[in-house]
Amino acid sequence: AMGVLLGRDGQPVSLQVGRLASIDRPQEQAISLFTNRSGRFAATGLKPGRYRLTINGDEDSELEVLVPADGVGLVPLGSIQLKGAER
Repeated sequence: AMGVLLGRDGQPVSLQVGRLASIDRPQEQAISLFTNRSGRFAATGLKPGRYRLTINGDEDSELEVLVPADGVGLVPLGSIQLKGAER
């Protein structure tokens, strides 16, 4: 999956570390991700389902991301705005 992370102010969340943890399969290990200067990220090894995205362990920045069941190969998530992010 790939997308662009935007902060509450609509600006890219640049050069940050995050993780995607499966909500549907909590026993699975979370997937790490990194954003580039323009907020773009990519995460590999995701199965279809719901994930909780957290940036730098900040629970205020959490949001839910859906990887669709029919997603094959590269799944574009588009722009994702973090509700509580102040980056």
